[in-house]
Amino acid sequence: WQVWLASILVWVIVYFCVFKGVKLTSKIVWVTVPLPLVFVLIMVMNGFTLPGCDYGFRMYLKGYEKDQAPNIREKLSDAGMWSEACAQIFFSLGVCMGIMVSYASYNPRKAPIISNAFTVAGCNCSFSFIAGFAVFATVGYLNEINSPVSDTLSSSGLAFVAYPAAIDNMPGSNFWILMFTCTLFTLGIDTSFSIIEATCTVIEDTEIGKKISKWKLTLILLLRWNWSKTKL
Repeated sequence: WQVWLASILVWVIVYFCVFKGVKLTSKIVWVTVPLPLVFVLIMVMNGFTLPGCDYGFRMYLKGYEKDQAPNIREKLSDAGMWSEACAQIFFSLGVCMGIMVSYASYNPRKAPIISNAFTVAGCNCSFSFIAGFAVFATVGYLNEINSPVSDTLSSSGLAFVAYPAAIDNMPGSNFWILMFTCTLFTLGIDTSFSIIEATCTVIEDTEIGKKISKWKLTLILLLRWNWSKTKL
């Protein structure tokens, strides 16, 4: 029941972020966007103090594996690496979900589209690059203390297994786990209400959607989404 209660609370928060449209969400992002950045910067600074962080940084910046320097030319010629990099950028920007297109539709007609696109993409990539130092400092720390989860370094395993295990061994672990949780929560809220807002924007452009008020449409989408998740 704790999971259900937490899920309901999250979707209630998402609803109140979206039900009045971009006029409200544009104010909320002034909290949910800078806050994770501050948290990540603090975690990066803490990462520089961890034993073994230098090993993690070498893995991050030079691609070291088991203290062996990689063949840079061979790495750059690997088409799979470039494919994964492009997929990551598309996923993190939400391009294929229509989020950027939906938000861009609210811009003035004479808005500088090209510079805005470069700004959004550049800020996104810069944030990811900076956050990488916090992640790989932790990876180096896990190797330094010979943690049993030091090999769990990809996808959700890093965020929900390796990172919490590292934090649990740090001084002041309660503070760091709270900060880590708040970071994931604010980033998750951003993603959730952005997807709902993008879907609402598309539906509102249809003849039927124009007849439905914003709060009703948001409620219908949230209920439909949760119902489909429950069936899965």
